[in-house]
Formats: sequence, structure tokens, C-alpha cells
Amino acid sequence: MLLHLRILFRRSQNQRPVTGPSPGSGGGPLDLGGRPTKRDRRRFERHLAEARLPVGKTLASFDFAAVPMVSKAQVMALASGDSWLDNGANLLLFGPPGAGKSHLAAALGLALVETGRRVLFMRTGDLVQRLQIARRELDLENTIAKLDKYHLLILDDIAYVSKDQAETSVLFELIGTRYERRSLLITANQPFGEWGKVFPDHAMTLAAIDRLVHHATILEMNVESYRRRAALERKRGAGRPPTRATIKDNT
Repeated sequence: MLLHLRILFRRSQNQRPVTGPSPGSGGGPLDLGGRPTKRDRRRFERHLAEARLPVGKTLASFDFAAVPMVSKAQVMALASGDSWLDNGANLLLFGPPGAGKSHLAAALGLALVETGRRVLFMRTGDLVQRLQIARRELDLENTIAKLDKYHLLILDDIAYVSKDQAETSVLFELIGTRYERRSLLITANQPFGEWGKVFPDHAMTLAAIDRLVHHATILEMNVESYRRRAALERKRGAGRPPTRATIKDNT
């Protein structure tokens, strides 16, 4: 924790301002020993709590060797967050279930919180339900505006949104509102060609994709499910549990 707070302070000193609410930079005075102050700790802990990140998902525990098509150097550059978040760019992670998309998304979210950024991690379906309630209460615009305080909104499992006009219309409005202003990180099991299963009509599908990819980094994680590989490893090892979060391929 102390190391994270020191990193947070150092990086925040070089962080450029962004359009919208002032970022929680994690800066502030240090004590005479150069350590983070209580104010730094409280800010970091508050931002970490509000991010709702899954526990234990870090870049250190992510097995890059199991996803060789993803560049570790590129991911570490994204973890600094400076340029792409300041420009409202997006990050899209594609791959089959169990490929590690949610792990990597959450790990990047944690790294960005450590730099002083504000992040929110939610399953797409849960956020869509929240937005639908806001629409029924005539408060959708205000609810979406409140999400602007987050430099990065992580939408996990977008493909699990049901193909319903009410649900997808609020999702489309969220995407349109954040376009070129605030960043989205989206994980998806299905390629763009199958997003007709998410949005109810072809025009909305094309418009949503256009806004997401215009300023985006796309990472494809087309590997076998690590959960399946873990099960096979346990079977080969006479029931011994795996020692890593993601099982390496020894072939």
C-alpha cells in the first residue's frame, strides 16, 4: 500500500489536467520523510473503494505468457494512462470466455487508480439496469453526467446485455455522451460482426462501433479458457490446485 501511494504521488505531479471534473491526482504535501501523508492515503483508499474493482486482479498476477498476442510493454504503457485518458480514447478487449479479459481490465483499473485516476468497474448489465431506472425516474441525463467524474468507466461483459430497445438505448446514450470526452474500457466475448446481438438495429450497431473505435486501442485475446486449462492441469496433477491465477501452456 505504501509503495502504491508513493507511485501515486510521483505520477500525479506530472499529470496533465483533463476536461471535466478535476482528477483525484493523489497529490498533496508529503511529510518531512518524503512519505505519503494521511491525506494521500485517504484519497487513495476512497478512490480504490469507489472503483469497485474485483479483489486480487493485478498486473503482477496476470500471466502474459498465456496470452502471447498481448504485448506486456503496451499494457504497461496503457497503465500509465496519461495520453489516452486525457484524450478520451477507449480500450477494447476481445476474446472468448475465460481468456483473462476481466482480469486484465481490473488490473489496468487498479494501476490507474494508483496514478491518481478515478475508475469505476461494473458489469455492463448492472450499469444498464441503473441507467434504465434513472430514465424511468426522468433522471438519465443527470445520472450519466455524474459518471463524468470517472476518467475510466470499465464495462465488463457487454455481450450479456439483452437485445432490448430500452436497455440498449441507454447504453448507446452513455457511449455517445462519453465520446471523445471520457474513456471506456469494454470487454466483449463477441467480435464486432456479432454486435447485432447487443443492439436492436443495424444503424445503432454501426453508430456505437464507430464511436468506440474512432480513438481506441483494441486487444484481441484469442486463447483457450484458462479455467478449462486449470481443470485439465488439476486432473493431470491428481487434484493439486494450480499455483497461478492463469495457467501457463507448457507445450
